[in-house]
Amino acid sequence: MRLYDLKEYLFDLVSNYFTHTNVVWANEVSKKPALPAVMLTLRNPRKESFPMIVDGRNDEIRAYQCSATLEINIFSKGGKVGGGYSDDTMADMMDFLLYLSSPEILDELCAANICIDEGNVQPIPTLLGESKTEFRTMAELDVHYIQLASGAYGVKVPPEEKVYAGNGIWKPASPVEDESEWKPTSAGGGAYDYVSTSTEIIEEAETEEVKNNG
Repeated sequence: MRLYDLKEYLFDLVSNYFTHTNVVWANEVSKKPALPAVMLTLRNPRKESFPMIVDGRNDEIRAYQCSATLEINIFSKGGKVGGGYSDDTMADMMDFLLYLSSPEILDELCAANICIDEGNVQPIPTLLGESKTEFRTMAELDVHYIQLASGAYGVKVPPEEKVYAGNGIWKPASPVEDESEWKPTSAGGGAYDYVSTSTEIIEEAETEEVKNNG
């Protein structure tokens, strides 16, 4: 899967649990939403340098082990206690982590070839004026996934690749058949020639026996 498919899936995964709050990406909003809120950041994407080589339908496929860090921040006014509020965000985060490790979610992640490792949970209290208190807890999750590549330039998406269709559903990628179907990346990267050039695979090798008469 590509990183943008993973990002959309993770957003749905978190939103399906926090159904009564505002879930946003930290770098895609102009201001913080009303509390309670969950703010997500996906950073530090990493790819192994040496892939596993597998046979595809029409081309050689390179399978890369990849990972990224998902940072989750819960913002809340806390639970009502007497005349004030208590910081329940850390307990809220632990409940969410229980959800992530439940049998249903683990089956869903396994079907998508995704593994999530839990990191530290850190409460970060923030004071906002004299009469308003905002509670915050942050957790970092290591997300591991597989990215497939093919073609001579590595940017050809094989049909064996997973594409996120929403609502937890993944479907096979649709190969680019001709130049009219090709589109550059949002940053203007790529070229049709890069995705249309296949890897040359040597199926048979001719060998010549050399006799040593010495």
